[in-house]
Parts: sequence; structure tokens; C-alpha cells
Amino acid sequence: MNKDKAQSITVSSSTVDLIREQIAANGFASEDEAVRAALEALDRQTRDRADDLAWLKARIKASIEDTRPGYSSEEISQHLRQLFERAEQQRHDSAA
Repeated sequence: MNKDKAQSITVSSSTVDLIREQIAANGFASEDEAVRAALEALDRQTRDRADDLAWLKARIKASIEDTRPGYSSEEISQHLRQLFERAEQQRHDSAA
């Protein structure tokens, strides 16, 4: 069971204004509730970023370890040119 622990913090007057704006705009019952919601949102954001970074690192690692032959820059350029040409043709055809 979590017990609330009283804690006093000092914040700038602009932060106090921001907290009060959030209370008025979002219907928080108190400054404590507004700060708690902000900290919970920050915690979620931090965890989401950590998850995204772990996913990205795994993708990079898999790519580095991939033994299949890669594509040359010319092959990639040619493929992209073909994609753009097809997209342009489709755009032109749909406009007609």
C-alpha cells in the first residue's frame, strides 16, 4: 500500500503559473493532482522512448548481422527512380 508522503518543492513563478493554467484548463482538483499527472506523463514518455530505442537498436543489430548481399547505391537509385516514375504516371493518369 502506497502512503502519500508530504514533500515541499520550490518552483519558479512561471512553473506555478503553468500549474495553475493546467488546473484551470484540465479540471485538476489541486496542484498536487496536476503535478502528479505531469510526472506520470513524463514517466510514460520516458518508458516509450526507451522501448523505441530498444526496438531501433535491435533493428540496427539485425541489419548489421544480415549476411544477405546488400544493394549498391546505383541499384537503390534506379529502384527509387522507377518508383517515382510510376507514382508520377499514376498521378498523371488519375488527373486525366
